[in-house]
Amino acid sequence: MSKSPKKLSNGVNPRQARQRRDYMKPASVTYHRRSIRMKGYDYSSAGAYFVTICTQNRECLFGEVVDEEMSINEIGTIVQAEWMRTADIRSNVLQTNS
Repeated sequence: MSKSPKKLSNGVNPRQARQRRDYMKPASVTYHRRSIRMKGYDYSSAGAYFVTICTQNRECLFGEVVDEEMSINEIGTIVQAEWMRTADIRSNVLQTNS
């Protein structure tokens, strides 16, 4: 016989209540990250930018590093192809191989 979860006076279990509170918080309350952007810099202007793609929980979804080289898997191949299309589908992007 399994126990039913404890419920609050409003009939909601505590876990659901926490999830609802987190969902209802504005981003400024939930996340406390300082901006790493340079004050006063116009990021829409022409310039070189370094892009880092992070996955949830930093999982290695795109392949693995073998002998200090990236060996991409099927998902990595798709991401690489889409990345290479960036210059074709966005007029303000110039890609180089450097």
